[in-house]
Amino acid sequence: MRDINEVLHRLAVTRLGCPTFVLDELERLYNEAEENGMANALLEADLYESKQEVIRLNYIAEKQSDELIREKELVNSRRKQSAEVPRPIDEWGEDHGDVLWWEFPIVEPPYCGTPLDADWPDYHTHWTPINIPVLKED
Repeated sequence: MRDINEVLHRLAVTRLGCPTFVLDELERLYNEAEENGMANALLEADLYESKQEVIRLNYIAEKQSDELIREKELVNSRRKQSAEVPRPIDEWGEDHGDVLWWEFPIVEPPYCGTPLDADWPDYHTHWTPINIPVLKED
């Protein structure tokens, strides 16, 4: 752009027999190129900002994904721990639904059901939740 500006300046000063319409057209083209350059610079700035936003959102998504995996592992760990520790009959409520009922010392397999069942054996004193196996996804 600097070279065109110098040419325009020299032509304007010396007017080397150059018609005015040529000078006007050269100046118009120069201004148009300068405006296009400004528009391109603005577009490049917008594109840069958009790329930065995409990078930021990807980082947040990865972080949330990692947190979700950790929370899932924690829930599974707690579920496994609660299944291993028998709880007394007083802690059972209808919200727990069917569970495994135990009598200690263990001499027979656990009863599966609730104290509300008609065939409830009264001698069970502790319960554990029923763990439903989950297939791991690859």
